[in-house]
Amino acid sequence: MFKRRKGINKGRKAYIVSIVVVIGIFLLTLDTPDATRQLSKKVLVFAVQILDINEENPPRWATDLHWFRSLAHLPEYFILGISIKSCIKAFGSDKLSIKSLGIAIIICVIIAFIDETLKLVLPAREFEGQDLLFDIVGSTTGIAAASIIELLCDYSKRVEHEKCNIRRKK
Repeated sequence: MFKRRKGINKGRKAYIVSIVVVIGIFLLTLDTPDATRQLSKKVLVFAVQILDINEENPPRWATDLHWFRSLAHLPEYFILGISIKSCIKAFGSDKLSIKSLGIAIIICVIIAFIDETLKLVLPAREFEGQDLLFDIVGSTTGIAAASIIELLCDYSKRVEHEKCNIRRKK
């Protein structure tokens, strides 16, 4: 399934992005709970200010730090899903397939499971099934978004190619 294609530089870039995202995820996991809590508080305050949240009836994430920290897994793993899908595309087949989607999902689930399981052996950290679920949802959504963009780009290229063929025939 995986063969080298002309887009080798794109593949290297995709791998570098994936590695950086995974390192970032694991560095956050390995950091102390106090340090990650402080970072979460800063991001929460920033988000509330930027989005100009109504103080009278704020959403749950704006007042519950634990919930906000769980939701923060979504964008982390969304980016991971996109980057893993890009790696598979760069060194895989040109066609979008169920197999390539499955491989991308399995890789992301393994990373998420290792990340959450690592918390079992770290002091003051704990495995949370809810976080694992957010990791899987975030990465799967990222894979789906990358796949949709891929389909749209392929369609656009096909339409443009057909227009060129029609012009040549005239």
